[in-house]
Amino acid sequence: NASQGDNQEEVDRAQQMLETAQAALKEAEARSRDANAAEAELKTALAELHAQENEFNNKTNELTRKSSEGGVVQQNRAKAELAQHLASDPLPLRRAKLNTEAATRKAERARQAADDALEVARKAFEDAEKYLHEVQNRSGSAKGALWWIDRELHEARKYMPQKKGGLTK
Repeated sequence: NASQGDNQEEVDRAQQMLETAQAALKEAEARSRDANAAEAELKTALAELHAQENEFNNKTNELTRKSSEGGVVQQNRAKAELAQHLASDPLPLRRAKLNTEAATRKAERARQAADDALEVARKAFEDAEKYLHEVQNRSGSAKGALWWIDRELHEARKYMPQKKGGLTK
């Protein structure tokens, strides 16, 4: 694919910058998918935590209610069960809390990695566009090849978030 003009090296460099920017965008998309998966895992962990807390609290409330109703023997038995319940080690509840904390940390790290990758992609696109416009403004440039590279950059920007420099589709 020979271009016209005497600036083949510049066109090749622009093409290389385009490929670098596109690779950075793919990496950012992968990191974003990972972050979304981590956030879904966090939501699942939070739901499990709430379920375990509700189960523990409901049993506590039930035993508290039983300790104030019925005969003396039933009340004392309910009080003993309540004391035993409160003194017991709620392993599922502790496990749910630990899983939620771990999922929170994982989601934060994944979101930070996604944001960093997106920033790298945005910078790569800016650099590629800046260089492309410099080359286009010089005389003797291969306008067709440069137009095509510019078009590919424009198309790839559509897949970036708008708040990070993307375009509307």
